[in-house]
Amino acid sequence: DVVKIKAGMPVYFTTLGEPDRKYHATLRQINPAPASIANDSASSSSSSSSSASSAVYYNALFDVENPDGTLRIDMTAQVSVMLKQAKGVLTIPAVALGPKTRDGQYMVRVADGDGMPAPRKVSIGINNGATAEVLSGLKEGEKVVVGEGGAAAAGSGGGGGRGAQVRIGGPGMGGPRR
Repeated sequence: DVVKIKAGMPVYFTTLGEPDRKYHATLRQINPAPASIANDSASSSSSSSSSASSAVYYNALFDVENPDGTLRIDMTAQVSVMLKQAKGVLTIPAVALGPKTRDGQYMVRVADGDGMPAPRKVSIGINNGATAEVLSGLKEGEKVVVGEGGAAAAGSGGGGGRGAQVRIGGPGMGGPRR
């Protein structure tokens, strides 16, 4: 998915020493990593997967403020690139999504007036695997059923509702920006 990453995209990262502190920046450049980095990473991996040796590595360059001197050369960091984002949209937990229909919509179960689940088609926009943006088919305040137990989750709070931010990306690329 590296072809989707371009200069100017927002990024954030955390370090192993401070996993709860996010540093924000803008991607300046992305280039293939030197062969020595790829070889070092492949040889130090204890993975038995045959695909580990075929991984392609990239260097992403971005500038970040470091006023307290916390960041040091060669620190390990988990970097996330924001591929897409939507603010002020209706969202639901991604686990509420049922199978995709032939017309590209998804089935969800919506609690009716008696609290009983009823199937309904919805159109989904950005889906980061945790939260999905609802383009049509639901209204704010309706409750979607999550899981087999029939518990309904309102479109607000943990993972849903208007005002939540919905972002998508590869592993480690998502979540609300702070």
